[in-house]
Amino acid sequence: MFNFSLTKSFSDGVFELSECLCPKMPDYSRGFYRDKKALARDVKNIEMDYRKSIRVVNNGNEKRN
Repeated sequence: MFNFSLTKSFSDGVFELSECLCPKMPDYSRGFYRDKKALARDVKNIEMDYRKSIRVVNNGNEKRN
């Protein structure tokens, strides 16, 4: 599973990722999800779009294009 901490809501179609927490579970307190099943469902739906919308910069941080 692709685990991350959310910093913005998905409601407007915009989201940011504070950091990848693999293989740990996400820190839900930093995001908008308290229900792991809801998070997993949305992650499955947006994972491919996320992977297409990031680039890895020299310092290893992931930035949205």
